[in-house]
Amino acid sequence: FNRDIFMADTDLSKVLSECCEAARSGYELASGEKDVLDGILTSAEEKIRETAVEYKVSPCEIVGIGETLEGQLSEIQGSIDDLRMSFSEDLDALERDLEKFSITLFGRTMAGKSTLMEVLTEGDGSAIGMGAQRTTRDIRSYEWNGLAVTDVPGIGAFEGEEDTRLAFDAAKTADLIVFLLTDDAPQAVEADCFRQVKDLGKPVIVIMNVKVSVDSGKSVKLVERDMNRAFDYERIEEIRKQFCKFAEPFGQDWSSVPFVAAHLKSAYEAVKCEKEGDLEKADFWRRISHIDDLKSLICEEVSVRGKYIRVKTFADIITNPMIETLSGLDWQSRMNESQGRVIADKKRALEKRKESFTKEGKKRIEAFMMRLKTELRTDVATFAEDHYNDKMADIEWGKVIKEKDIEGRCKTLLDDMEAEVDGIIQETIREITSELKYVSVDSIERSFLTPALVDAKRIVSWTSLIVGGGGTVAAMILTLAGVEVAAGPVGWIAAGIGLAGGIGVLFIESRGDKLAKARARLEKELNESVNATCDSIWSQLEKNLKRLVKGKIDLVISELGKIESVIDSLASTQDELADSLRLELRSLNMTFTFKIGNAVFGEEEASKSLAKITTAARIPGVCTLLSEASEGAVTDEFRSKMQDLIAEDVKVVTANDDARVFLSGVLEGMVAPHNIECDEENDIVTIKTDNKDVKLYNRLRLLEQFAPYKIGG
Repeated sequence: FNRDIFMADTDLSKVLSECCEAARSGYELASGEKDVLDGILTSAEEKIRETAVEYKVSPCEIVGIGETLEGQLSEIQGSIDDLRMSFSEDLDALERDLEKFSITLFGRTMAGKSTLMEVLTEGDGSAIGMGAQRTTRDIRSYEWNGLAVTDVPGIGAFEGEEDTRLAFDAAKTADLIVFLLTDDAPQAVEADCFRQVKDLGKPVIVIMNVKVSVDSGKSVKLVERDMNRAFDYERIEEIRKQFCKFAEPFGQDWSSVPFVAAHLKSAYEAVKCEKEGDLEKADFWRRISHIDDLKSLICEEVSVRGKYIRVKTFADIITNPMIETLSGLDWQSRMNESQGRVIADKKRALEKRKESFTKEGKKRIEAFMMRLKTELRTDVATFAEDHYNDKMADIEWGKVIKEKDIEGRCKTLLDDMEAEVDGIIQETIREITSELKYVSVDSIERSFLTPALVDAKRIVSWTSLIVGGGGTVAAMILTLAGVEVAAGPVGWIAAGIGLAGGIGVLFIESRGDKLAKARARLEKELNESVNATCDSIWSQLEKNLKRLVKGKIDLVISELGKIESVIDSLASTQDELADSLRLELRSLNMTFTFKIGNAVFGEEEASKSLAKITTAARIPGVCTLLSEASEGAVTDEFRSKMQDLIAEDVKVVTANDDARVFLSGVLEGMVAPHNIECDEENDIVTIKTDNKDVKLYNRLRLLEQFAPYKIGG
């Protein structure tokens, strides 16, 4: 910077007046965007309510799934509320301080923030910490040279999570961050916090607080010698380079960040000496402290970039949460669509397995019944031979049937089929839950696998049917002799009494003929009874098979359909919200670019260049990417001036009819066009790369704003 132009005591009144006008312009920009976003978010809320109604009309019966899906709806609503609140709270805070250019002092505990405050306010030193004690527990504000300076809690202090949160909350609405380091080796925790500050998109000045002992017993010459060594250019430059190396893993470049070294304790000694009237000593301490370099750098930053920074502050209050929300929505939408496809695939597979199981189940029932008929018919022939003249034939036939345990065998068959159904469901659940993390296998198992759908009470008492058949057959046989009796043993006894009275009639036929006819008739009637009863059992088994399929497999298919429907609705809502935010973000980026261009070149000249810019994407504090209609449309002069004024890397990509070539350009060639696939039907870009560079990640975040696609790969 030019010390001859920007002195430590430069009057910033005129500059700050221009900054205030710029802030009003920025506030109008942000307020207009907030109103548009309110409309977008309100539309999304309506879609969420519709999805919630759709779900509640036909809620999933799986234990736990309902709460989870309601939770997803609630989370989306919460995200919308948080986004709206973020806009409102931060914008309200900026409006209250519309006339102030805000600087926030940021740095780890004992870096020298409180000392700098005492220097700038010419205080009595009461705020300066002692030893390792954390002193800045609350946010403190003061004014210097017309600038509003905020001293925030130190970062990285013991049990300092709350302090760090307060510091970052204050930094969100700052126009400029002054980040303090010390000249002992830069620490990773400082670099990580600096990265987070850069992610806020704020312009930053780094002050390195040089630590040199200035004890009262030390001679002036010794102090000056030590100071000269500490401020050696090569030494300071080496420390700066060490700190900038921390930027590489974050995909950032800190080499252009303004960097100045100062000895704040000496600067405060100058303040004390001036108060005591010792101007010679005060001048000595001021000179060796390099505090004027620090003040001049702040004045230069405000004078040269102040009005652009103020517009940028308001734009970024809207831009930053939109970018984060956009990334989150795209990720959630991809996840829900992927999960929806998994559920749809498993539902289709289950439908096929249901068809196969039903077909095989009918075959198993058929085979079971054919075996049973064969057994019973064999038993009928033997039984008829032995019992055609037995008054107690029905009781004896009942014993034969009881030994067959037909009811138990039928139940075993159905139990086996139900176990197979449970296995099918369990396998389906395992496949789903291995990919879907929001449903626990236990919750579904409790719903579908525990309650038995077939039990003994629901199965017809086949034994009683068959046993009853014996009595009926006996009654039919005896009717031939002209005796009408009731079925059962009593009927046989009554028949025996009746037969004695009609014996003469029976003698008309030979005894052998009568017995042969009785045996044949008994066998015929038993076989007919067996056939009728087996047909009834067969029918009952198939009804139970249908009930088993409907009560378990169909229920799971139905529930998966409900889940799929709700997830599709969620994904659709997220897609629509993301697309709306993407369009509005591009509009905001273009408006911001126009404002900066107009301020730099004048409206007429800027319009010529800006008319050739088709769209813009930004990651505040990191990069602005402009898409030009034709190569060379955006001049190097425009790009470099914009880059200097907004303290962001400004890049240009040329539009191309080949989407893959254009997208490769957006990714700065880190992914070749042949490794990019565009699925127009599903609006998905698949990027094939093994590159883990964070720079590619930042480029992907820019691509999210450019392309009407979700990014996969």
